[in-house]
Amino acid sequence: MYITRVEKFGKSKVKVYIDEECKFCLYSKELSKYKINENDEITEEEYEKLYQANLTRAKKYTLNILKMMDKTRYEIIRKLKQAGYNDEIIDKALEYINSYNYIDDARYASKYVRFKRDSKSKREIMNLLLKKGVSKDIIEDALFGEYKSEEIALIKTINKRKRGKDELSEEDKRRLMTNLCNKGFDYELIKKHLQK
Repeated sequence: MYITRVEKFGKSKVKVYIDEECKFCLYSKELSKYKINENDEITEEEYEKLYQANLTRAKKYTLNILKMMDKTRYEIIRKLKQAGYNDEIIDKALEYINSYNYIDDARYASKYVRFKRDSKSKREIMNLLLKKGVSKDIIEDALFGEYKSEEIALIKTINKRKRGKDELSEEDKRRLMTNLCNKGFDYELIKKHLQK
């Protein structure tokens, strides 16, 4: 095995290519620690040492991400890729995290729906969760279990937009109706509550 390329990645990292394949993402200062130079041969033992160091860092990074707040599997993968980790390291880090049940898209979707159900339509919640990489089946299950009434969310949203005013002008009603339709609320339901 040969180190075919060392490429700058971000401000303080480098990607190390072994036999033309990106294998590791290291901090620049680690190049001298591990004696990494382009076109040098790397032994199996050195490779394993680098692999374990990178895997340990990926696991810690993933735990730090999850320490801040819950994330979906897709979001974790995206963050690890942005940090420069390759697919093999990402898979191993996820395997480690999954062994402790730290990532659960169904649990995440249920919590998300519970938190957003009073201010967002079902359609808007579905779109937001799809962007976070949650499967449609999981989202539908979460919405079925947690989302009781779109009408409550609509009323709360309308009252919030009124900001204490008893009556809205026709122009304000039109704008609000457009906005609420864009957020996925049912047109007839909006019309009913704006005419009150």
